[in-house]
Amino acid sequence: MTSETGGSQDGPGQPLLSFPAPDAHWGGLIRGGPNEAAIGLASRPAAWATHALCLTGPIRCGLSYLAQAWAGRFGGKYLTSQDFTGLKLGALDALAGAHVALDDVDMIVVKRDEPLLLFYNMVAAKGGRLLLVAHTGPAAWRTGIADLRSRLNSMPVVEIGQPDEAHLRARLRAAAARRFMKLSPETINYLVAAY
Repeated sequence: MTSETGGSQDGPGQPLLSFPAPDAHWGGLIRGGPNEAAIGLASRPAAWATHALCLTGPIRCGLSYLAQAWAGRFGGKYLTSQDFTGLKLGALDALAGAHVALDDVDMIVVKRDEPLLLFYNMVAAKGGRLLLVAHTGPAAWRTGIADLRSRLNSMPVVEIGQPDEAHLRARLRAAAARRFMKLSPETINYLVAAY
C-alpha cells in the first residue's frame, strides 16, 4: 500500500509530481531544417498530389506531435494504430470525409491491412485527407494486399530528419517553458550533448 506521497507506509516517501503532457497545437511546433519541408507540405492538404501524405522520421523527431497538431489545426481526428484497428466499418465511414492522422501506420499494416485499404479508398471517395505517420516509409511496410501496396507506394512521402543542435535547443527551451522551468545555457548544452 502506498501513501499519498508515493512511498510505502513502511518507509519514507517522495511526493509524486507530474505535469500533464501538453496538448499538441500547430503554433507549438518547433520549425527548422529537419522538419521544415514536412510542416510546409502538411500545412497545405488541399495542394497534396493525392488525398494522402506520408510523414516518416526517426524516433523522437516529433512525428506524433506533428500528427496531433495537424489533426487539431484542420478539425480532424488523430488515431493511433491501436485506435484504428478497434474501429468498426460505420466509424471508418463517418471519419472518411474528414482530416485523419494515423500514427504508427506501419503497425496497422502488420496487424490487419484490409481495413486500411478500405479506409484509404473511403477517404478518396469522400474527399477527406489522410496523414499517415510512421518511422519507416511505405516501401518497408509488410502488406499482403497488392492494391494497398500500390496505393501506398504512389503517395508522396516526406522524411523528417534527425534533429540538429539548434532544433534540439529550441525543443528543450519550449519543453521547459511549458513546465515553468528555466534551463541555464550550461544545462541545455549538457542535455544536447547527451542526446
